Amino acid sequence: MSKKQIKVESLSKSFNVSGSDFQVFSNLNFQLPPGKITSIIGPSGCGKTTLLEIIANLKAPTTGKIFFDGFENHPEINPLLIFQEYSKSLYEFYNVEENILIALESLNISQANKEFRTNKALNAINLQDFKDLYPWQLSGGMQQRVSFARAIAMRPPVILLDEPFGSVDAYTRYQLEDTLLEIKEKFELTCVFVTHDIESAIYCADQLIILSKRPASILSVMGITFNESRSQSVTKSSDQFMKYRRDIYEILFEDAG
Repeated sequence: MSKKQIKVESLSKSFNVSGSDFQVFSNLNFQLPPGKITSIIGPSGCGKTTLLEIIANLKAPTTGKIFFDGFENHPEINPLLIFQEYSKSLYEFYNVEENILIALESLNISQANKEFRTNKALNAINLQDFKDLYPWQLSGGMQQRVSFARAIAMRPPVILLDEPFGSVDAYTRYQLEDTLLEIKEKFELTCVFVTHDIESAIYCADQLIILSKRPASILSVMGITFNESRSQSVTKSSDQFMKYRRDIYEILFEDAG
């Protein structure tokens, strides 16, 4: 996948509620490192999902701009948004392979290319043996992996993940975290990962953005690195991980007052 430089500049969003301005966030400025995962955390109501919807071209900002490789809101650039409610994004009466193929219908590529992309995506996250099964025959974690495979096949400039692990149990969440890291490395994905889970945010991130309470501003932009390859048992018990976790909680608690 091609790496896209994405820049958010002076972004603000407000809504008119009963004649009054309801400010969600104001003057957000940040860049998304190409081929990396940026985690975004912050208190409920600070506009994390709204921010993703603006990047995905589903909502317009009140002020500010988003640039993709220097182009502002380029019409051919369509980021892909993966929601928490994965089951609602899959077609119940299409099997796994068909769910991916049908998503590629909007792309101006040959049928052979669609099938090639689908098979590559299925193999990338070990879904080949499940391609003939239907969503209702899969666990929640497997259904979310189908959503990941579809994203890989569509090859968008950026993948936006809104609480993608919020509806699964802890063990499945750990597996999906590792799946996300694996496909990021294989396909050099640029991802924005919104979550309330601070440990997931740290574990998956190359960059972590902390938003304040509403009206939200950016409290901190942190680079996340570890001395060794990430693994659930080693990374999450490391001194580096604990320091990141402690620093983030201090920032959030100070903002909360």
